Amino acid sequence: MATERVADRLDRRTRFALWLRRPQGWVEIVAWAALVAFVVFTIGPALIGHGTFLNTGLLNRYTPWGESFETTTGSTNILTSDTLDSVFPQTTLLVRSAHEGVFAAWNPFVAGGVELGGVPNSGAWSPLSLPWWILPFSYAPGAVKLLEIVAVTVGMSLLLRRWSVPRAAWPIASLVFASSGFMVAWSNWPQTRVAAFIPLLFWAIDRAAVELRARDVIGVGAVVASMLLGGFPAVVGYGLFVGGIFFLARTIVAHRALRGVVLSGLIAVGGIVFGLLLSAWQLLPFAISASNVVDFGGRGQHGGSGLGSRPMVTSWIPDVSFLGSSGAAWSNRNPVEEYSYIGIAAVVLIAAAVLIRPATSQLSADRGVLARRRTRGVLTIVAAMLAFSVVLVFLGGPILAAARELPVFDSNPIGRARVVVGFFAAALAGIGFGRVVEPETLRDELARFRAASLLRRTGRIVAIVLVVLFTLSIGLQTMLALEAVPTEYVHQTKVEALTVGIIGAAVGVAVLLAWFFRSRVVHVLVAVAIAAMVVVPAISATQKWWPIASLSTFYPTTPALAYLQQNVSDQERYATTGSATLPGSATYYGIRSVTGHAFQTKEWKQLMRSLDPDTYPTATYLSFSPNLIPSLVESPILDRVATKYLVADPSAPLAGTTEDGDSQTKWSDLTADNPSVDSATNSGPLNGITITGPRR
Repeated sequence: MATERVADRLDRRTRFALWLRRPQGWVEIVAWAALVAFVVFTIGPALIGHGTFLNTGLLNRYTPWGESFETTTGSTNILTSDTLDSVFPQTTLLVRSAHEGVFAAWNPFVAGGVELGGVPNSGAWSPLSLPWWILPFSYAPGAVKLLEIVAVTVGMSLLLRRWSVPRAAWPIASLVFASSGFMVAWSNWPQTRVAAFIPLLFWAIDRAAVELRARDVIGVGAVVASMLLGGFPAVVGYGLFVGGIFFLARTIVAHRALRGVVLSGLIAVGGIVFGLLLSAWQLLPFAISASNVVDFGGRGQHGGSGLGSRPMVTSWIPDVSFLGSSGAAWSNRNPVEEYSYIGIAAVVLIAAAVLIRPATSQLSADRGVLARRRTRGVLTIVAAMLAFSVVLVFLGGPILAAARELPVFDSNPIGRARVVVGFFAAALAGIGFGRVVEPETLRDELARFRAASLLRRTGRIVAIVLVVLFTLSIGLQTMLALEAVPTEYVHQTKVEALTVGIIGAAVGVAVLLAWFFRSRVVHVLVAVAIAAMVVVPAISATQKWWPIASLSTFYPTTPALAYLQQNVSDQERYATTGSATLPGSATYYGIRSVTGHAFQTKEWKQLMRSLDPDTYPTATYLSFSPNLIPSLVESPILDRVATKYLVADPSAPLAGTTEDGDSQTKWSDLTADNPSVDSATNSGPLNGITITGPRR
C-alpha cells in the first residue's frame, strides 16, 4: 500500500514536471495569473483589511455623515446607495439577531415594520452570503465578492471542461464574465450572488441534456435552489428561460432520438422541482408577500423596445454612454441598468471562436462516443444563444415583445437580462481563446477545405462572412454611438475609442498570427499578449465601479444619530425628509423609523401618500419632501404613528415661525485669521438659522 502511494506521488510529480515543460502549461499559468491579478487589483485591498468593499465612502454625500467625516473625499461610484440603506442594513439585522438566538422574521425599524427573514429579498440565505454570518461586517462584502468570482470560475471551468476546451481558456472565460457589466455594476446587491451561479446552472443543465443520469437531478436542483435563495428571482427566471432553449437544442443535437430527449427533459424538470422544494421555506412566504406587498403596477414592461445600440457599445467602450459610475450620463437610464462591458479583446475572441477550428485530437475508444456527444454542436448553439440574447436585450423587436408576455419579463426592465448576454459572450470568448491556444492552422484548414464536401465548404464560407459582417457592425455601431456624445465629453470619449480600437487591432493581429503559424513559441506569446489585453482593460474599467472605502467611513455614529438612539424609544419613531440619514439605515443603527427603503404594504403607502402625494420616487423608497417640513410637524398622522423627531438636511426649510434677524451692512471675508462671523444676539429656543447672501 505504501509502495503504491509513493508511486502515485512520483507519478504526480512526473506529470507536473512534464506539464511545466509544455508550452500550454505556461499559457495556463499566465491565464490563471490574469484572473488572480483582476482580483488583486480590484478587491485586493479590501481582502487584506485596507478598507471595505461596501461603498460607504458614498455616505459623505448625505446628512448627517457628510458633516462628520474626517475627509471630504467622495466615492467614484455614486450609484449604489441602495446597497447602503437597504441590502446591507437588512443583512446585518438578520445576522445580529441570529447571533442572539433569534430568527428575525420581522424588521421593526423601517416603514413601520416590514418582512425580513421569512423572504429572500436580502440575499442573506444565498450560500455565497456565508461571510456575512461569520466575518466582521466591514470585511464581509469583499469576501462575498471573492466567493462570487470563485463560483463563476468553478462553473465556467466545469462547463468548458465538458466541452473539451483547453484548460488555459477556463480562467479567461471566468475573468470575462466576472468583469462583465452586470456583474460589476450590480455588486453588493443580491443580483450578482444569483448571477454567479449561472455558469454552474448551465453546467448542470448540460449534464442533464447529454448524460441521461438520474443523479443529475441533484445537481440541477442544488444550483436552482442556491439561485432562488439569493434574493433576486428575475435573474433566476432569465437563466431558466435561456437555459431551457439551450437545453432543448443540446439534447436534440446530442441524442437525435425522441427517447433520449424525453428522458433528459424529465431529468431537467425533476431537478428544477427538486430545487423549488429545497427553497420552498423561502419561496412560499415570498409568493404570499409578492401577492400582497410587492407592487408590480409600476414595473410593467410592454412592447419591443430594447436597450438600443448605445448600451451595447459599452460592451467594448465602457464610457460611451456615461462616465462610468460617476453620475455624468447622457443616456435615458441609470448606468447600472445599461453597463454591458465584456471588453474588446473578448469581442475579438468571439470572432476567433467562429473563425478558427480547434486542433484535431484522437479520443480514446472507450470515451469517444460520449465525448463527441458532449461537444457536438456546442459552438453553433452557444453562438446562436448569444445572438438571440443580443436581439432580445439590445435590439428588441417582435422577439422581445413576445417575451414580455411571459412572467418575469413582464415586470422587470429588459436591461437586467444582459447578464445572460455576458455569460454567453464569456463562454464563447473562452472557446475562442482555447482555439487560439491550440488552433488548427490555416494551412491545415485549407487542406481540409479542399477535401471537404460542398456543404462543409459552404458552412466555412458562411462563417467567414459572418465574422466580416460582425466586424463591420462593431465599427458602425461605434460610430453611431460617438455621434450622441455631448460636446464636453467628445474628446475623452474619442481617445478612449481610439485606445479600444488599438487594443482590438492588436488582439486581431495576435489571433491571425496564431492561425497562420505552427510555431509553439508564437502560440505562447500570442496567448500571453491576449491574456494581458483581456485583464488590463477589465481592471481599468472595474476599479471605478468598485471603490474601496476607508474603514473610518463604515457607518460611523454621528451626534445626530447618537441623539436619536438615546431618545427614540421602542414605542416611538422618527421620520426623514429627502435623503437625510438614508432612510433604510435606521435598521443598522436600530432606530425605529416611519420612513425607509423596503417593500411596503399598499395600506401603509396609502397612509404615507396622504401626507406627501409625491413620496415614493420608486416603489420601495419612502421619504418626505423637505419643502413639507412646516406641515409635517403639525401632522396628526405622524403623531398617530408615534413620530417624535423629523430629520432633515441643513439646507431644508426650517419648521416653525421665522424671525428675521438684523441685516449686515458690510462684507466679512472668511480667512484663516478671521474664521467666523458674529450675528445679532437673540435668546430663546430655535430650530435653526438661515443665512441669506446678498442678491446680485
